[in-house]
Amino acid sequence: MPCTYQYGTSRLQFVVGDPTSVETDLPSNQYELPNVGDTNLLFIINSVVKDSVECYLGGTLMPRNRLDVASYNVTYTQTQTLVTFYFGVKQGVGAGQLFVIRLNTIQ
Repeated sequence: MPCTYQYGTSRLQFVVGDPTSVETDLPSNQYELPNVGDTNLLFIINSVVKDSVECYLGGTLMPRNRLDVASYNVTYTQTQTLVTFYFGVKQGVGAGQLFVIRLNTIQ
């Protein structure tokens, strides 16, 4: 019998520096938001589907793995998913930036 999985899509929206701006269907113990100047967003979920994370900045999909423009990279492990943001010359996320992160999980 073939193995089948059920997938779900989760969304995390936040404005850097504004903890009241968080909109998500994830429990708060499953993510750690970046503070102003940080470069990482951590998901503490062991069922994130590899290559499913998408990051939007101000409503625009960010490219992956670019060092010359605002972009992101994702590292997947069995228990965590680490999103690292790059902003070229500027380091870290800035106050007031709106991020939307979408990811798929195995249910």
